[in-house]
Amino acid sequence: MSEEIEQRWKIEENLLDVFTQISQSYDNYKLPIQIRLEKNKMKIIEDILATNPNAYKDVDYLIDIASLLGLENTSEIYEIKKLVAEYACKNGNFDFAREIVLKLVKAKYKPACEMCYQLANSQKALLSTSQRIELVIV
Repeated sequence: MSEEIEQRWKIEENLLDVFTQISQSYDNYKLPIQIRLEKNKMKIIEDILATNPNAYKDVDYLIDIASLLGLENTSEIYEIKKLVAEYACKNGNFDFAREIVLKLVKAKYKPACEMCYQLANSQKALLSTSQRIELVIV
C-alpha cells in the first residue's frame, strides 16, 4: 500500500513540476488541475507548441516536460520530435525541421518519412537541391 501512495505522490510532484516549468517559460498556460485532468498528455505538448511560436526550438526542454507527464517511451519521444518539426515548418524554420526529420528517419520512425517527402516538395521550404534530394533518398 505504501508503494502505491509513493507512486501517486511522485505523479503529483511531477505534475506540479510540469506546471512550474511551463508557467515560468510560457505565457497563458493551464492550471495544475487542468494538466492533471488532461487524459491525453501529448495534447499538453501540442498546446505548448501551438500557443508559443518559439517553443519548437527547445526540443530537449519539451522532452523533459513530456517525461514528467509520463511520456517516456521511444515512440512518444519520436512523436514529440515530429510535432516539433511540424511546428518548425509552420514557423518557416525548414532547416531545423529537416534536421529533426532526417534524424527520425535514420531512427526508422516511419511517420517521419511522409514529412520528408512534404519538405522536399514544399515550395515554401528554401532548401537547396542537395537538401531536397537528401530528404527524398533517406
